[in-house]
Amino acid sequence: MPVPHPAEFRQRAVEQARIGDKPVPELARDLRFSESCLRNWMAQADADNGGRADRLSTEEKKETRRVAPA
Repeated sequence: MPVPHPAEFRQRAVEQARIGDKPVPELARDLRFSESCLRNWMAQADADNGGRADRLSTEEKKETRRVAPA
């Protein structure tokens, strides 16, 4: 399994995608990861900012893992 990108990197990539200077597929290619990865990061950022009710926020995911039986 590849090492996850640092949170700062993910945040900057999402910000660049939202600015819209480049289409998401092109930006992902330039940054050397998949389009689906960038789209997942964007969806997670939306959930973390309260913009998606269909996805758990990062904090909710952590809490779910903490209380889930092993």
